[in-house]
Amino acid sequence: MCWGTCSSNRKTCDDNFLKDMKEACKKKFPGKQFYMEKQWCFKMAEAFYKAVSSSLTGDKGFFEARKNNCRCIPDCKK
Repeated sequence: MCWGTCSSNRKTCDDNFLKDMKEACKKKFPGKQFYMEKQWCFKMAEAFYKAVSSSLTGDKGFFEARKNNCRCIPDCKK
C-alpha cells in the first residue's frame, strides 16, 4: 500500500514494512517461552525486507505500484 502512495518515500515504506513485520512476530510469539520461534520470525521478516528493499528484486514492484497508482505529477511514474 505504501509503495503506491504518491508522496511516499521508498526507504520509509520498506523500513515501516520491516517494523510492522517484527511487531507481528512479537504479537504472534509473546514472552520468553517462544524465544526461538520469535527469533525465526524476525529472521523471516528480515529476509522479506531484504527482498523488497533490494534493487534487484524490489524495484519492479515499487515502480509498478507507482505507475499504476500515482497520479500526482508526471515524474512520479518514473
